[in-house]
Amino acid sequence: MIDDALDILEADPGGAQARRRSFGGGLWGITVRDRSDDWLIIWEYDQEDLELIRVRYLGADPFA
Repeated sequence: MIDDALDILEADPGGAQARRRSFGGGLWGITVRDRSDDWLIIWEYDQEDLELIRVRYLGADPFA
Protein backbone atom coordinates (compact mmCIF):
# COMPACT_ATOMS: atom_id res chain seq x y z
CA MET A 1 0.00 0.00 0.00
CA ILE A 2 2.79 2.46 0.82
CA ASP A 3 4.51 1.46 -2.41
CA ASP A 4 1.30 2.17 -4.35
CA ALA A 5 1.04 5.65 -2.81
CA LEU A 6 4.68 6.39 -3.62
CA ASP A 7 4.09 5.20 -7.19
CA ILE A 8 1.18 7.66 -7.47
CA LEU A 9 3.36 10.44 -6.09
CA GLU A 10 6.14 9.65 -8.54
CA ALA A 11 3.82 9.40 -11.54
CA ASP A 12 1.72 12.52 -10.91
CA PRO A 13 2.65 14.72 -7.94
CA GLY A 14 0.31 17.42 -9.21
CA GLY A 15 -2.68 15.08 -9.25
CA ALA A 16 -5.50 15.01 -6.74
CA GLN A 17 -4.46 11.64 -5.31
CA ALA A 18 -1.04 12.98 -4.33
CA ARG A 19 -2.50 16.17 -2.85
CA ARG A 20 -5.29 14.87 -0.68
CA ARG A 21 -4.08 16.80 2.36
CA SER A 22 -2.50 20.24 2.50
CA PHE A 23 -0.29 21.25 5.40
CA GLY A 24 0.43 24.71 4.01
CA GLY A 25 3.76 26.11 2.93
CA GLY A 26 3.95 23.72 0.00
CA LEU A 27 3.68 20.55 2.10
CA TRP A 28 1.23 17.92 0.92
CA GLY A 29 0.11 14.64 2.43
CA ILE A 30 -1.11 11.25 1.32
CA THR A 31 -2.89 9.06 3.86
CA VAL A 32 -2.52 5.32 3.43
CA ARG A 33 -4.84 3.05 5.37
CA ASP A 34 -4.33 -0.65 5.84
CA ARG A 35 -5.97 -3.22 8.10
CA SER A 36 -4.08 -2.27 11.24
CA ASP A 37 -2.56 1.20 10.82
CA ASP A 38 -2.95 4.56 9.16
CA TRP A 39 0.19 5.88 7.50
CA LEU A 40 1.07 9.35 6.29
CA ILE A 41 3.45 10.54 3.59
CA ILE A 42 4.26 14.25 3.76
CA TRP A 43 6.08 15.63 0.75
CA GLU A 44 7.03 18.81 -1.05
CA TYR A 45 8.70 19.89 -4.26
CA ASP A 46 12.44 20.56 -3.96
CA GLN A 47 12.93 24.33 -3.91
CA GLU A 48 15.96 24.25 -6.23
CA ASP A 49 14.75 21.62 -8.69
CA LEU A 50 10.98 21.38 -9.13
CA GLU A 51 11.42 18.06 -10.92
CA LEU A 52 12.38 16.50 -7.56
CA ILE A 53 10.05 15.50 -4.76
CA ARG A 54 11.25 15.47 -1.15
CA VAL A 55 9.49 13.12 1.25
CA ARG A 56 9.60 14.88 4.62
CA TYR A 57 7.78 12.26 6.65
CA LEU A 58 6.74 8.65 6.15
CA GLY A 59 5.29 6.94 9.17
CA ALA A 60 2.28 6.46 11.41
CA ASP A 61 -0.39 9.12 10.88
CA PRO A 62 -0.44 11.15 14.11
CA PHE A 63 -3.71 12.80 13.01
CA ALA A 64 -5.64 9.53 12.57
